[in-house]
Amino acid sequence: MRLSPKLCASLAGRVALVTGSTSGIGLGIAESLAKRGCDVILHGLCGPGEMINSKTVIEGHKVRTHFEDHDLSDASEVYKMADSIVKAFPNGIDILVNNAGFQSVSEVTSFSVEIWQKMLGVHLTAPFLLAKQFLPSMISKGWGRIINVSSVHGLVASPYKAAYVSAKHGLVGFTKVVALETAGTGVTCNAICPGWVETPLFIKQVEAKSKEQNISFEEAKRQMVNSHATQEPVKVEHIGELVAFTCSPASDQITGSCLVIDGGWTAPFIIMAESGETKTMLEFDCPRTELRLAEVGLLEKPREHGKSYETGQLFLHKIFGYRGIVLFPWVARVYDRDVASKTEDRSHDDQTTSVGKEVKGRNHLYYQVLIDARDCPHIRAQTEAVTFLGNQENSRALYAIPGLDYVAHEDLLPYSTEEKSPIQHELFDKFLMHDPESSPPFMARETLRAWQEKNHPWLQLSDVHRETTDSIRITVIPFYMGCREAQQTNVYWWRYCVRLENTGEETVQLRERHWRIFSLSGTLETVRGRGVVGQEPILSREQPAFQYSSHVSLQAPSGHMWGTYKMERRDGTSFDCKIPPFSLESKSEDNNSPQGFLGR
Repeated sequence: MRLSPKLCASLAGRVALVTGSTSGIGLGIAESLAKRGCDVILHGLCGPGEMINSKTVIEGHKVRTHFEDHDLSDASEVYKMADSIVKAFPNGIDILVNNAGFQSVSEVTSFSVEIWQKMLGVHLTAPFLLAKQFLPSMISKGWGRIINVSSVHGLVASPYKAAYVSAKHGLVGFTKVVALETAGTGVTCNAICPGWVETPLFIKQVEAKSKEQNISFEEAKRQMVNSHATQEPVKVEHIGELVAFTCSPASDQITGSCLVIDGGWTAPFIIMAESGETKTMLEFDCPRTELRLAEVGLLEKPREHGKSYETGQLFLHKIFGYRGIVLFPWVARVYDRDVASKTEDRSHDDQTTSVGKEVKGRNHLYYQVLIDARDCPHIRAQTEAVTFLGNQENSRALYAIPGLDYVAHEDLLPYSTEEKSPIQHELFDKFLMHDPESSPPFMARETLRAWQEKNHPWLQLSDVHRETTDSIRITVIPFYMGCREAQQTNVYWWRYCVRLENTGEETVQLRERHWRIFSLSGTLETVRGRGVVGQEPILSREQPAFQYSSHVSLQAPSGHMWGTYKMERRDGTSFDCKIPPFSLESKSEDNNSPQGFLGR
């Protein structure tokens, strides 16, 4: 099979770590990457002969090789391997293939706890630890690939394989989470789910079956792969080429996917689901689109600007329609370039900056709110928009708080209800208590005040930037997240929340993004891509808004961002929609003074 040049894109200059790569599937993957010029870090627990053989195979493609022999069932060994790789490759790796694994069969009632823990360590914990180690450098470079070699047993089950099936199902779930968290960063994460693969181990199993049952090799092979509709095993090189494809430009929009290569093994399971045998599950995953009205309470008169809502105020979001409750208000500085352009004729003394004309800010009320979990699946906004770096200085972990949002004063439609728990959210009872004598009848607990003060630097909303192009209003809110050391270099992190709102009559669709990122260190980076966070949202009269969050890191304490979105009209014509320029400013991590916070 001959692939097009685009599918066989060069990987020269890239570095890949392939675990479990001294033979079989892993070695096949390593060789496919090496053929495209990728340097390869091999890994395995093997004798000197097998190690030399695998290195010889890869070095035959004129690429750099490196070998690691750590036991991935031991977390401390995984950390040691990661440290060793960073020393050998200071810029980190670009491609992570989690392939290492082993098999053990037994009934659940007699399954060894030790083997269970070891199997989960190799198949699930090690991929998690390696992704946690190398994801930050991939994100900072704006490109990376994580490929988790799962199995059809990550999708279906077989008896006597409790640990293997559990681990592989977990690996598929982990893949999807990483894909969602890295969407829009240039990093993709996918799982490959093979059926029977014609490896040296498979050949030995066929030979043993042939000898044991006194049947021909071909008959034994056919019986082994009887679950495959094709009656043929998957070739090692097929998996290698599939991995290489996920590293090509043609796969940029493939992330969070299970790439099944099983000769039709799992096809009957899909047919059974479609025939109605798993009707309940299908109705849950694919809810009907019929509309239902639900009574939530009595609407109240919205307050004028300057008169803030108190903690515990229930509301409906004017744009997204979700139910929510106010935790506390913020006073933000809003830089509205639309207002500035209207007064341009009356004022000609504007000062200019590196990102354009200076715009005067004005105070504006915003609110930190909880979103009702029942409404999260139905709104066109990310419901995990608030993220934090880990508290430890050496931690690169990223934490997301689901169902937390920032809402402008004018977007709240207040209402009241007699329900004691009107909002479903895991933090509702931890942060608020019902008090029928107060107005509103929900008061802040001490845990809410403590949480706000502890996380104030990363929660605080200070600047909001707006600009409208051809009736498409873009609002950007940047947040400083903190600084972490990576490879002896300080890396400063920000998250930014973007809302696109169509204020006109004409339907448009976001097709491309074009960002310019300037760092105080003097670097200017350009980032282009299709859509945002893996989507190309349509903005219409019925659904006029879309909101998402993303992250950016710099090796400098400050910088600027600006750019454009390419919007396409229904007639095929397009226009560039300006993203208002905004500053990326760091601040002291011990600054916990609640400036801008009104919820005391």
